[in-house]
Amino acid sequence: MASKDLTPAPGEIAALLGRGTEFKGKLVFEGRVRIDGHFEGEVHGEGVLVVGEEAEMDGTFDVGSLLVLGGKVRGKVQARDVVELHAGCHVLADLETPRLFVDKGARFDGQCRMTDGAPSERLPLDEVVRTPSSTPKPTTPDTRAEAPAEPKESPADEPEATSDEPSTEATDEPARDETSDEPAKADTSDEPATDDSSDEPATDDAEDDVPPKTEG
Repeated sequence: MASKDLTPAPGEIAALLGRGTEFKGKLVFEGRVRIDGHFEGEVHGEGVLVVGEEAEMDGTFDVGSLLVLGGKVRGKVQARDVVELHAGCHVLADLETPRLFVDKGARFDGQCRMTDGAPSERLPLDEVVRTPSSTPKPTTPDTRAEAPAEPKESPADEPEATSDEPSTEATDEPARDETSDEPAKADTSDEPATDDSSDEPATDDAEDDVPPKTEG
């Protein structure tokens, strides 16, 4: 009689920790493992770890994929493929995985670090790719906008009203006074006045015409 092949088929549960069971320690597995009881410790495997609806798990989990169908998971999870959190579960852990799916009704309290191609830093806002539907339409500038008002000059900056030219009221030239240094012209000047009674002998026409008288 040939022996029965116990190798699990793809997708079949290879190991099961049922309800009401408790396990503390280290679990290493291959394929697919489902836990419905209480587990505390470490789990290592390249396959899929399935957490049932009534399971409680505390510890460190290093697996290929993690499917949390329900129950509660606390600790640290590292999944190389995917982490799925379904409705009704409560996960209080730090996750590290390239893909994360959170179903409606699932509770996740912790941090998640995306790996394997996920950006480690946030991209600048101007480099974010937007879909055509979300691309804002360009707005045309309002040509009726008022021109910016020119800045008013303060009184200190305004130039003085007086120019560089000398004022006509008060100049550097000395003022002319009626009593100047020039000698005043008087009627009695230094030139000799012309008088009818000059030193030249007066010529008498009558005396030239009368001949001298002779005695005799």
